[in-house]
Amino acid sequence: MQKRSLALGKVYGLLEPGPVLLLSTCHKGRANVMAMSWHTMMDFEPPLVGCVVSARDFSFAALKATRECVLNIPAAELAAKVVTVEIIEELHLRARHLLLMELGYRNITLVHSASFGDTGDGFDAVVVAACADMVPEELIARLAPGGSLVLPVESAKGQVIKKIVKGADGKVFEEEYGEALFVPLVR
Repeated sequence: MQKRSLALGKVYGLLEPGPVLLLSTCHKGRANVMAMSWHTMMDFEPPLVGCVVSARDFSFAALKATRECVLNIPAAELAAKVVTVEIIEELHLRARHLLLMELGYRNITLVHSASFGDTGDGFDAVVVAACADMVPEELIARLAPGGSLVLPVESAKGQVIKKIVKGADGKVFEEEYGEALFVPLVR
């Protein structure tokens, strides 16, 4: 698989509806790649992308020092199977057109549903890009042993990012990673 360069004005079509990106930085000879799923297009011409990077990450220090990074959109070929769920029909149709028709991916299953029950189960990783009232138990149930779920969740102090990991024994562990601001999860 060869990496492709794209005109900046065309990039927004790949960034919406919001894939996980690989943010690459380099500072003082140390290269770093960080997975990032919290980003948004802020303007189209010239292209401007807003990104959420924790001050606890090396990437943050490198970005602050150099003011440079590369946003890489990982190809679906990196995974044997990718499942995307869109509740809003317009977003589902747009994703289907872009991913299946224009880009020709065959390992992506697009689901248009308000229920996570329509997605199957045994997922190694789930990323939710909208804020839930609480961690959906139905998503935890869909995780394979060792799988992880990352999503923004409402809390007493506002929205927070949580990571839920299902251990090999089925036990669930939860970590909180700080504040966030996302659109609500529509159900």
